[in-house]
Amino acid sequence: MKTTLLYILIPAIWIIGALLWARTFNQIPRAGDLRQTQPPFTSAHQTGIPALTESPRTDEWFIMNVSAYDTCDLCCAPYNDGITASGKPAVGRICAAPPEYPFGTVFEVEGHGEWVVEDRGGAIVGDKLDLLMDSHGKAILFGRHDLLVRILK
Repeated sequence: MKTTLLYILIPAIWIIGALLWARTFNQIPRAGDLRQTQPPFTSAHQTGIPALTESPRTDEWFIMNVSAYDTCDLCCAPYNDGITASGKPAVGRICAAPPEYPFGTVFEVEGHGEWVVEDRGGAIVGDKLDLLMDSHGKAILFGRHDLLVRILK
């Protein structure tokens, strides 16, 4: 029993330590750092309205604060009609992202696969990403994590 516990704890501690070390020494940028090098606005910047242009593809991984939601009253009221902000049905591998990422942008979330931006959220700003789950229980179990993410298209 003690040996099994060590086999679980030692790698987990090592991984957490490695991520903290990389973050401390700026080896892994946060999403906000990436946006500073690639301005998300075009000429609409003067109006304060972000221009929804194509997201830049990047092979670089960066950290985003990732959470989960579903279409229940607790997560989405009063916008829980099953339709995303882009007008598409809220089914499948959809995520909510800040307006800097246009609808149709594909994120790869390490360990969780590919997700397409089709939704927005009032609390989804900066370096946050919200993944759509098919039940409230799954969204709660997912929790909130700082995860490695990259833009595929």
